[in-house]
Amino acid sequence: MMVHIQNLFYTYGDGTTGLKQIHLQIAPGRRTALLGVNGSGKTTLLYHLNGTFLPQQGQVTVLGIPVTRQTLPQLRRQVGFLFDYPDHQLFATTVARDVAFGPRNLGFSKTATAQSVTRSLDQVGLAALGEKPPYQLSLGQKKRAAIAGLLATDPQLIVCDEPFSGLDPHAQEQFRQVLDEWIAQGRSLIFSTHDLELAYAWADEVILLREGEVLAQGPPLEVLTDAPLLTAAKLPMPLLARLFAGHPRQPRNVEEALALIKD
Repeated sequence: MMVHIQNLFYTYGDGTTGLKQIHLQIAPGRRTALLGVNGSGKTTLLYHLNGTFLPQQGQVTVLGIPVTRQTLPQLRRQVGFLFDYPDHQLFATTVARDVAFGPRNLGFSKTATAQSVTRSLDQVGLAALGEKPPYQLSLGQKKRAAIAGLLATDPQLIVCDEPFSGLDPHAQEQFRQVLDEWIAQGRSLIFSTHDLELAYAWADEVILLREGEVLAQGPPLEVLTDAPLLTAAKLPMPLLARLFAGHPRQPRNVEEALALIKD
């Protein structure tokens, strides 16, 4: 398993419970979405996957690496983390220098770093903006610049906190294409989102959280069509799941729905 979590608990300094008795196994090579209302524990759980938070109780293993203070350098070579707000991780004077920070920090040679920067900027469609200051980019461009910085270190897993928040539909589609191309190379993605329509159409697996606990884990067609389960999680059923409830073939996106209607 790519991620193996056993009996994980986490309590914040003010006494607020962040996570309680989390048991999870997440397989590699897929898009896994964490879903839940605000305060359900999505971000807290994600922070345990790259060692931003360390387990207070229980065990977290990612890519065979136990998450401890001692393993953080090894873990962060394999796990890239994209924060909700890209301004939190874009700090250099140009986009190219920002993307180069990760490879340099990991000891890449100058030649390897330059090649990695060129490749990563090309992957995210920002090859022409390498010398531009990050603050001059649009939000969508900033998110792609941040993901380029992660791709430059060639991680096996990317963890994203609300990667599509604030993006218009066109920017969302561009960003999904970047991630899809990366996943097609055998990598993995775990992301949180409030967009159930996106999770229903795009994720390979979803995990429902409520008040720091796991309610369910499984394929979107199974979890996001379960009305009692979604009610317990205080989440609405995706529109297509509602419209085609009870139909023997359940479309997950507009294209599939149109094809089904034409049939």
